[in-house]
Amino acid sequence: MLEQAGLRFSDPPPTLKELHSDGHKLNEGISGDDDGLGDNAEVWNEYVAEAEEYDTELITELNGSLDVLLIFAGLFCAVLAALIIESYKMLLPSQDDSLEMLKAILSTLQNSSQPYEPSGTDFQPTSSAVRVNALWFGSLSLALGVAVQVMLAKQWLHKYGEGKHVHFLRLAHDH
Repeated sequence: MLEQAGLRFSDPPPTLKELHSDGHKLNEGISGDDDGLGDNAEVWNEYVAEAEEYDTELITELNGSLDVLLIFAGLFCAVLAALIIESYKMLLPSQDDSLEMLKAILSTLQNSSQPYEPSGTDFQPTSSAVRVNALWFGSLSLALGVAVQVMLAKQWLHKYGEGKHVHFLRLAHDH
């Protein structure tokens, strides 16, 4: 059987790159011309064309998906900002308390015989207000982080698309 494959015991063992699936040497009888699997064979040009077409489609598809994700993240951040503006007010003393305090100060100034003694000036937001606002701010932070990662992925895809032709040519000529 080894004799049929063109191998003898005195020959060094072929590498995996040299062997075909049926045991024959791949490069046996191949010149460097345009036939077979030589460096200048037409198969490499076809390989480069197919690989470029596949990569171009892949990059276009991924860019489209990332654009949709970026738009969603932007809209989500805008809605979160509006909700944060409204819920942040729960962390501050209400305007009614401030108005009552101003009235008390005014009455004290008008009646200077009694000094003003503020009552209940220590404001503590409710624990539910703190938790809700923490969740809103956490969501906004995550959404902005996702937007940054999407921009980095789009930049990587752009750089990958720029250099793919040179990369495929190098790969084709290495074989």
